[in-house]
Amino acid sequence: MVDTILKEGTIIKVKGGGICMASSQLVRTQLQLVFQVGVDQNGKGIYKNKNFNNIKTSATPEQLYTIAKSLEPLQQWTLHEIERNDTSIVFGY
Repeated sequence: MVDTILKEGTIIKVKGGGICMASSQLVRTQLQLVFQVGVDQNGKGIYKNKNFNNIKTSATPEQLYTIAKSLEPLQQWTLHEIERNDTSIVFGY
């Protein structure tokens, strides 16, 4: 069990007092568009997501923003948020 927050290339403490080196490698990126589709009876927003997989891991925030904004007029709901979801593999050595 890891005692500290894992950061790329950081030495981490492992339960039991041992120390190991850990690193991570970015393997997958997803673009998620979050739309507000309405409000509930308490006035809280109701949201739906549209996900785009197989996005290049090297895509910049500006590129993702440009794509999201270009898709916005084609959608039937109001764009609330643009999210980037990265998946990394964490490994020790």
